Amino acid sequence: MRDISFCEPVSPLVNHGAGCGCHGGGLPLSRRSLLVGAGAALAVPPRVFAQAAAPTAAPNPCRIDTHFHIFPPFYVEAARDAIIQTLDTNPQPALNWSPQFALAEMDKNGVETGIASLVPGIMWADKATARRLVRQYHDYCARLVSDFPRRFGFFASLPLSDIDGSLAEIAYAFDVCKADGVMLHTNYDDKWPGDPAFDAVFSELNRRKTVVFFHPTAGDCCKALMPKIPPSTMEYLFDSTRAAASLLVNGVYAKYPDIKFIFSHTGGALSVIATRMDRFVARHPELAEAMPDGPMTYLRRQYFDIANSVNAPVMSAARAFVPASQLLFGSDFPVLPFALTVNDYNKYELPPGERSSIDRANALKLFPKLA
Repeated sequence: MRDISFCEPVSPLVNHGAGCGCHGGGLPLSRRSLLVGAGAALAVPPRVFAQAAAPTAAPNPCRIDTHFHIFPPFYVEAARDAIIQTLDTNPQPALNWSPQFALAEMDKNGVETGIASLVPGIMWADKATARRLVRQYHDYCARLVSDFPRRFGFFASLPLSDIDGSLAEIAYAFDVCKADGVMLHTNYDDKWPGDPAFDAVFSELNRRKTVVFFHPTAGDCCKALMPKIPPSTMEYLFDSTRAAASLLVNGVYAKYPDIKFIFSHTGGALSVIATRMDRFVARHPELAEAMPDGPMTYLRRQYFDIANSVNAPVMSAARAFVPASQLLFGSDFPVLPFALTVNDYNKYELPPGERSSIDRANALKLFPKLA
C-alpha cells in the first residue's frame, strides 16, 4: 500500500452507525480510514472473544477508555513477532485490528472515546527503527482522531531509552499531532522510570503539564521467574508497583508536580504495599528529601484505571486507597475483550456519582478537550 501523507484531504464516504448516543449520530468514515485498515478494515475478526460473555453495557454511559490499544497495519507488519510473544491471550484481535472493528466494539460497550496507546511499544527495536515507527504511529493517530472526532484520542509513544529521540518526539507529538498525553512502560531495559537517566524527559513533560499513562511490562530480571505463569498474569502488577515506587524514592513526583500519572490495573499491588513503603521511609529519613510531603501524599495524588480489576477485593482496596475521583474506566481492548471488564463493572455496586465519575467525568478533568 502506498504511503499516504499526513496532510492528504479526507473524503467522507460511509457513515458509521449511531455510536453510543453521546455524539449526535454517525461519524464519517473516510477513504483514508478505509485504507489504513490494509484491505481488511471491514473484516471484523471471527469469534475471537468467545471466551467472554456478551456485554451488558448500561445505556449510553459515554465512557472514556484510558486503557485502549490500537494496532495499525504498519505496526503489525513490523512487530508481529513481538506482539504475539507479549500477549498471553489470543493475538488475532490485535493482529486484525481496524478502526471499524474498534468502533463496533466500543458502541456495544458504551465507550464514546478510546485514548489509543501502543503495546508492546517499540522497546524491541533498534534506535533508528524505533524513531521511524514512533513517527509513523503519531501520524497515524493524528489522522485517526481527525477522521473520527470524539471517538479517539491518543497517548504519544516514546523511545524512552533514547533521550534525544524522546525529546524530539514529544515536540512532534504535541505540537504537530496534538497528542492527549504520553504512554510509557513501567521499565526500560531494567531501568524503572524514576532512574535519573530519564530526568530530562520528565522535566519536559512537566513543562508541558502532561498526563503520563504507565502500561505494565516485565523486567528482564523477572520474565521467567515461575514456570507456567506468564508475566502478564502476575509480574505486570508488581512492575506497576515498582514503577510507582521508583518515581517516589527518586523524587520525580515532588520535582515534577505538573505531571499527572495514570497506573494500569488499579496500580497493581500499590494500594496494598503503599503503607509498607510509608513505614519504610519513616525508618530511613535520608529518603525524606525526595518526598517532602510524605510518601502517601504523592502516591494518593495519582490516577488508576480499572481494566481487568473489577472484583470486590481489588476495588475495595483501590477505593480505600484513593477517592473515586482518581479512578478511570479502562478496558485493555483488544488485548482483552471489553466484556471482561464491562460485565463485572456493570454488576459491581457503586454509588451513582462514583460510577459516572469513573465512566467519564474523571477523564474529562485530565483531558478537557474530549468534552
